[in-house]
Amino acid sequence: MLNLKITIVLFVVIISSSLAQDTLKFTDLKRYDHKIDSFEEKAKAENKKILLYFSGDGCRPCERMKKEVFTDKSVVEAYDNVILLNTHLIMKPYPMPSKIHRKVNKYHIKLRREFETENEYPTFCLFSPDGDLIAKRNSMTVEEFISFAQME
Repeated sequence: MLNLKITIVLFVVIISSSLAQDTLKFTDLKRYDHKIDSFEEKAKAENKKILLYFSGDGCRPCERMKKEVFTDKSVVEAYDNVILLNTHLIMKPYPMPSKIHRKVNKYHIKLRREFETENEYPTFCLFSPDGDLIAKRNSMTVEEFISFAQME
């Protein structure tokens, strides 16, 4: 009977740890037909900040942050109560750009202009639950990214 209890406890621990988030999970705006308004409504209703992450193809600092920063457990905890959104500029050459490809890039550029971000990747815009811009930053270390999440 004791072995069964130990087995059950170990099973629960293993399942729980495998379900724990081990990296930041960003929602790609193109999947939601660029409806950032719905996320603003959700942020206000749930009293959560929004992090808007601008990235692009071939962005080495973006890749470094994905590997070194987004996977840090302290970062995952710091952003647990933040709505994470991503808009990605597609720069890969295609024989003929599709309508979707052009639409995604057009929206990405529109957002960059709206939030006055420089042509530097990655760029992070942190918003209050009311939709006010708190801060903008580019590539950051783990410590800087955690501090960024705590800004008011």
